[in-house]
Amino acid sequence: MRPLSAGVAFFGLLEVGYRACLWSRAASRILFIIARVPAADANELYDSVRALPWEEHVDPGRTISVTARGANASLADTRFVALKVKDALCDRLRELGGARPSVAKERADVRIDVSVREMRATVSLDLAGEPLHMRKYRVPSQSIVAPLRETLGALLCLAAGWKGAGAGAGADASARPIHETVLLDPLCGSGTIAIEAALIALDRAPGLLRDYWGFTGWLGHDDKLWSELLDEAKMRAEQALHNFKQGTGEPLVYASDNDPAAVAVARKSAEIAGVDQAIDFSVADIAELAQNIPFLAAEASTTQKQLLVVTNPPYGQRLASASQLPSLYAALRSFVDPLLTQQPGELCIITTDESAQAYLGQEPLWQIETYNGPTEAAISFYSPRRLLEEQSADTSAVDPLDKEQFENRLKKMAQHRSKWARKNKVSCYRVYDADLPSFAVAIDVYEGAGPNEGARWLHIAEYAPPKHIDPALAKQRLAVVLSSAPRILDVPLTRVHLKTRKQAKGGSQYAASSQDAPASTSNIVAEGGLLFEIDLATHLDTGIFLDHRITRAMLREHAAGRDTLNLFAYTGTASVYMAAGKAKTVTTIDLSKTYLSIAERNMERNGFKGDNYPFVKADALQWVDTHHRGKQKYGLIFCDPPTFSNSTSMGKRTWDVQRDHAELLIALSHMLTPDGEIIFSTNLRSFTLDKDSLQNAGISTKDITTQTIPPDFERSKKIHHCYLLTSYRDSHE
Repeated sequence: MRPLSAGVAFFGLLEVGYRACLWSRAASRILFIIARVPAADANELYDSVRALPWEEHVDPGRTISVTARGANASLADTRFVALKVKDALCDRLRELGGARPSVAKERADVRIDVSVREMRATVSLDLAGEPLHMRKYRVPSQSIVAPLRETLGALLCLAAGWKGAGAGAGADASARPIHETVLLDPLCGSGTIAIEAALIALDRAPGLLRDYWGFTGWLGHDDKLWSELLDEAKMRAEQALHNFKQGTGEPLVYASDNDPAAVAVARKSAEIAGVDQAIDFSVADIAELAQNIPFLAAEASTTQKQLLVVTNPPYGQRLASASQLPSLYAALRSFVDPLLTQQPGELCIITTDESAQAYLGQEPLWQIETYNGPTEAAISFYSPRRLLEEQSADTSAVDPLDKEQFENRLKKMAQHRSKWARKNKVSCYRVYDADLPSFAVAIDVYEGAGPNEGARWLHIAEYAPPKHIDPALAKQRLAVVLSSAPRILDVPLTRVHLKTRKQAKGGSQYAASSQDAPASTSNIVAEGGLLFEIDLATHLDTGIFLDHRITRAMLREHAAGRDTLNLFAYTGTASVYMAAGKAKTVTTIDLSKTYLSIAERNMERNGFKGDNYPFVKADALQWVDTHHRGKQKYGLIFCDPPTFSNSTSMGKRTWDVQRDHAELLIALSHMLTPDGEIIFSTNLRSFTLDKDSLQNAGISTKDITTQTIPPDFERSKKIHHCYLLTSYRDSHE
């Protein structure tokens, strides 16, 4: 046997090839090499392939298909390579017998694989016919998105050392007792890992259910030999199942997920695979799982069984955002650490997220680089017992007293804030804001409304630690937050989002989070009797600034009967409040088409639609430059600009709120009615209002910051600055 860059080469009789097809759990294809031929260009490839003895392999009455891989300077198009090989094969057979095989796009009698590398091509028969991950037990379901491939699930189990009853399967396999290791997948999704583990444990060949092979139409096929191998595989499976039933009858594999639809699919797939009796499936959140598995219960803690946790996060339907993964890893750690440090056991996971080991709290003992579909991934093997030993001598580990102090503080604040929120009918609020310097995070609670009534989310923002703080310790503390907060605040892990706030050059409230995220996922919340769309996945800010809750209420109070203007409108929450305050008109301006679309949806879901509510896609600064001398006047203007902007749409100009705010506000004052007002806000903590310039321009100012800071932001007095401005000039140009 010889390892290759993407496979293994081995030699043997035909029986070896058949056994590989039937029994290989991790391979995708089994290729029988016919020849390696010169292939410097198309003509040489054609001549080389035509010279091969195809009459020994293909019956002209059968169907064929050709698949090509690789390339060289002259053969860059795999479709062209496949066509030349097909033509060479068919031309030879027609020349010898007057007939040629037909081409079949699916399930051809003979499948030919051609791999071009440099100046040569390897021509092979694909004995598997279809990829070997197609075990034929999976139940199709639209509720399961991109399930883990069966071969990858088996590879996880094998890499973790899972053997079960089929350890060293051979003539004496039936006499070997069931292994005393139990495998657990706490995030099982559609059950691939659990089913593959049970197939291994019950000595069932993964190819037993397949009804198509690439060798059955091959002239070299030995049907008698193949039938004997099938009979042997069936006998081994029957004997292993018999041994299992004669044993304790306890499950060999436990699998759980919080998605009932996924677990239902997993159960049905296991039944088709013939291994359902060996798997215990359950619907449970990982935080509640230990109490649902008998041998993990406290009264059964004396068991001698070893526990092997093998899983593929995330679970249920694919998570909406990478911002949800850290809490999942932290919960996984909280689940496995107590189990695997009290009894023999290990953890093996596959993940595409590089931050996994930080939240799991240790580096893996080893890793295997692989792919999960088209995405680079790593199979990682952990030993929580080793971690416990390391932490006993690790000065960077979180002090248990610090953890207890954080949890006590969070419980206290959760009780206080929830009572305040119920009394004041507030459904989205901050519950913790770096109350303890060593746990520098902000934790916000969002309660769903409308179509999301009853849902509850956590939005955790990590403040970047100072340079003098050990990054490893910061990650350890964050892991404590991620494992404790969902439990204390009673929020499912799939509704916990983590973001990291860093000092950004742009400083915009629109900044994206540090985690990569897919397309936004929107939910509905309520505030002040109004409905708003939030997106917890994509950006640092969710679509509604909670610290502006009182400011928005003030806008509603001041809007009645007035033409109003919302600049730098973002998702239009202020526009909705002004419309709800019976404004005569509400003009909403933002440069982002995406945010304007959300703003328009926010207005419509609250019943505000029509010509009185125009939306303008424009650079607010340029728009003010163009319109501030116009005839249109506004009785109320809300202006909450970014701290800094160097958007390409601004050309060479940049925006700095400290440097440029006076010029903007003076221009806006020319757009006010005689009794008009500007409510100006900024989140630059060091901001100082240029009162002199504004007073010289005939503008009076009132600092209303203190009265606009909500109680749940009382620890962050400088979360924003807010001012009420009016003009006392005799006339408005």
